[in-house]
Amino acid sequence: MNINLLMKNNEIKISQNDLQNNGYSIQKVMKSPQFYIIIIVIILISFFAYLIFFQRKAVSSFMLIVVDWIHEHAFLGMLVYFCIDAIFTFVCLPKIFLSLLSGALFTYCFGLWVGLIIGATVTSLAQIIAGIMSFIATKYILYDCCRYYSKEICSKIIKY
Repeated sequence: MNINLLMKNNEIKISQNDLQNNGYSIQKVMKSPQFYIIIIVIILISFFAYLIFFQRKAVSSFMLIVVDWIHEHAFLGMLVYFCIDAIFTFVCLPKIFLSLLSGALFTYCFGLWVGLIIGATVTSLAQIIAGIMSFIATKYILYDCCRYYSKEICSKIIKY
């Protein structure tokens, strides 16, 4: 069975075998390191969800310790949150919980308006710095890897 694609007045024929051979099999996916990273992240999210919903006393006592520490070390608390937020953004982890946590922590520690301004500013700066770090990593460290994969993908497109 052939699938015909029309691209810029050129007819391209791709057989069903080509589509199956270029796809991912379960064995390939399970051997990749990304698979194990995703499994670890799911386990960690499940663990934190368990703590939040079923162990409220442990979470509330931990939050009180964090709030007291931020009260005592305001600048250092902002710096620690900034670093954690930048790392989460750089590694592309979901950080909606982290953003909500910053709003709650800084608002509780510094008051409504000052806390919102501090939380929004620190979160925005962390995202900007993480974007710059991603750009630098791609430009200088991962350049050869990205170039290799882009050549490989372009050669497959041109080949068909």
